[in-house]
Amino acid sequence: MSSNQIKVLFFGQIAEYTLVNQLILNDFYDTDAVIAHLNFIYPRLQDSPYQLAVDKEIIHENTAFTANHILALLPPYAGG
Repeated sequence: MSSNQIKVLFFGQIAEYTLVNQLILNDFYDTDAVIAHLNFIYPRLQDSPYQLAVDKEIIHENTAFTANHILALLPPYAGG
């Protein structure tokens, strides 16, 4: 397998919990693996509500990475 680079973006209160706006991770091949890794590094994420987006598309289940992708953790928001 070749190296797969994932850019992880954090927004709003999620960025406040992690104290970073983005990370670059290598050799992760699906969203479940990335989330498990992030929960290990940032335990507070386990109790935080958020949605996931891969390449600007909201996802609702484990998604495989086929090439380099951007994964965003989006906090809850209210519309107006």
